Amino acid sequence: INAEYMGRLNMLGKRLSQNFSSVQKVIIKSHPNVDEVILNNLKALNSLDLDMIGQITNHVKVWQNDQSVSAFILKGAGGRAFCAGGDVASLYRARNAEKDLKVFPPILDKFFRREFTLDYQIATMKVPGLAIWNGVVMGGGVGLSIHLPYRIATEKTKFAMPETRIGFFTDVGAGYFLSRLPDNVGMYMGITGKTLVGKDVVRAGLATHYVPAKDLEEFEKELLNNMPDTADAARKLIDEALAKYELKVTKPLANKEDIEKYFSGKTLAAMINKLKNGSGAFVADTLLEIKKNNVLSMRVIFEQLRRAEEQTLEQAFKVDFRITQRFMQGTDFFEGVRSVLIDKDFAPKWKYEFIGEIPQEEIDGYFKELPNPVDELVL
Repeated sequence: INAEYMGRLNMLGKRLSQNFSSVQKVIIKSHPNVDEVILNNLKALNSLDLDMIGQITNHVKVWQNDQSVSAFILKGAGGRAFCAGGDVASLYRARNAEKDLKVFPPILDKFFRREFTLDYQIATMKVPGLAIWNGVVMGGGVGLSIHLPYRIATEKTKFAMPETRIGFFTDVGAGYFLSRLPDNVGMYMGITGKTLVGKDVVRAGLATHYVPAKDLEEFEKELLNNMPDTADAARKLIDEALAKYELKVTKPLANKEDIEKYFSGKTLAAMINKLKNGSGAFVADTLLEIKKNNVLSMRVIFEQLRRAEEQTLEQAFKVDFRITQRFMQGTDFFEGVRSVLIDKDFAPKWKYEFIGEIPQEEIDGYFKELPNPVDELVL
């Protein structure tokens, strides 16, 4: 074992010992030339809290300055989830604890600022990253991994961006990648919050490869035991291992034609009217799902995806941060979290009931620059 690798282990040990109380939620394993980051917040399906974001950020800084790391792997512990999203319940508790609604709890800025910064840092790493989506992948878990060159689905993968159910929007740079999915699949997923399972995650263009769960252990061993010391050689090894263990996905996504037909349109209202005038099981099921969603969220997401078609990834994250701050200043997000995650009565009282009630001027306001330039997200 070379001195550089031992030095990295020593740095890791010091950093972990300084924050032992939270070490269990993020497990970092260092191997020659490759690191594993294992999300281990099992009670919350590996959802990201602010402390976990901080731990991963600290390790990313090591990768950025460490010549001995040629690849990294992100995965979830427990076999049920990669990561079920961000810890939005903590944001609800912070807002609820502050009796003066004019006072803005700092975590409502800090959480998204640090999360998006981490997501962008991971997305722009020079060494290849690989995410193993063996279970639930939602929200913050998507942001952490969707921009990596290797995203592995299994039969246990359940992928969704279900923010419309809690009065929020598809954040973490989702406008960028959803707007670039083929056949209007991104608009379909953003507006409906639909969950895709297994091979459909590859068919939609979200996962890059499909590996059966039973083969993951051998696949990972091949990478961990043989990782070379350069990024180019690491990519070659990963490609060769995937060629050995992946199953090719050939059939198209279910309802592909319906998605392409119904999820196009110049406005959200036109899109939904098209569905209302349609027929068949897909139309009926989709309209039923949309009825459960927050209309303000759907309007913002529609606008977000249309604008993101022309944005860079960096621009998309900066716009998403502005949108988060507008939602944090409103009431629907907190009411949605209350109804779904806190009280679990699933009976939210939203600001608006119908899509047509919402002025376009209000929607445009979500995308405007923040009043104080120093509050903008800097990446």
